Amino acid sequence: MHCGVTMQLGAITDEGGTTFRLWSTAHDRCEVRIYDDARIIRTEPMMAVGGCVFEARVPGIGHGARYRFVLDGQELNDPYARFLPEGISGAAMVWRSR
Repeated sequence: MHCGVTMQLGAITDEGGTTFRLWSTAHDRCEVRIYDDARIIRTEPMMAVGGCVFEARVPGIGHGARYRFVLDGQELNDPYARFLPEGISGAAMVWRSR
């Protein structure tokens, strides 16, 4: 990974919620938007954690939740998504492998 940091990117879920991470050198404001079907249920800010990585911990969000990243106001798909149930034009799904 660039900027000297290696960590898992995308949606990383556990029993308590999900951590969303992305790597960007080109954006100042990063957020994660959580969906219930096609309806937005919340948008959470992502904080810079070093090495060009932004992160948000969202308690209570787990396997099956849909999400997209919002970078400087523009909604984008997660290039590290583990599952895209609607293909590349739809929201990603938090996926917990067993």
